[in-house]
Amino acid sequence: MEEKERRAVQDPPPTVCSLCGKDFGFWDAVQDFTLDEFIGYGSRYDLCRIKLHLCCSCLDRLLDWLLPQCVHNPIEAFDNTPNTKDRT
Repeated sequence: MEEKERRAVQDPPPTVCSLCGKDFGFWDAVQDFTLDEFIGYGSRYDLCRIKLHLCCSCLDRLLDWLLPQCVHNPIEAFDNTPNTKDRT
């Protein structure tokens, strides 16, 4: 499938934040903080789909609340060093 065709069948990009309802600005749209997942079994939300689009501010708010509750820190620092495993 060509790129043009692929874009035509995808959902349009989000334009508002799911949490605060704010219209997306430039950086909100560029960053695209999206959670789009089907929820399987084992949850109160079995067989539902979550489509969450967050602006930059709401992502910060959510992480400020979530990270202190995590047993293992899910945040990884950006590392731009070359991956030596991929070298031949």
